[in-house]
Amino acid sequence: MTTHLGPQPIELILKEEIVGRSAISLFVGSEEILEICVGNQMLSAVILKVWIMHLHGICVRKDTAHLYGFLDPHTTQDVGNKREDIQTYIMTQLSEGNKECYLLPYYY
Repeated sequence: MTTHLGPQPIELILKEEIVGRSAISLFVGSEEILEICVGNQMLSAVILKVWIMHLHGICVRKDTAHLYGFLDPHTTQDVGNKREDIQTYIMTQLSEGNKECYLLPYYY
């Protein structure tokens, strides 16, 4: 499945094991997705959890679930405010965890 970010919303299908009943569809607009990626507005925890479930689904479909992980933004703030400190932290986490880094729009 290939999905391109455009003006139409993206349908996320939440499977039975996730929602505890029959599968449901959730539509997320491109503006909301862009806000998650580059915005500075606060997002609800529910939206973030759904987004992470979507990312997990992509990794499972591509058989790369063993490679992915998520960097906690609070942790990156704890290492300092300098770009060099945060960059060093991220590079160390990727290296020590044997992870690869992809920007999601290019991972589809």
